[in-house]
Amino acid sequence: MRDKLTSQLVTEIRSQAAEIERLQHGQIVLKIQDGKVVSGQIIKGWRADSNKREA
Repeated sequence: MRDKLTSQLVTEIRSQAAEIERLQHGQIVLKIQDGKVVSGQIIKGWRADSNKREA
């Protein structure tokens, strides 16, 4: 089960690699349900302090 989930995570990240490489600040959120990746999202802004920064 762990190898299958790891493989799915790698596949999801690779599918979004070009966008990930352009980020200066952000988060990658992968949602997992019953041992499977069900969705992935790239959040381009994050809070490092009180000011919101956009990538």
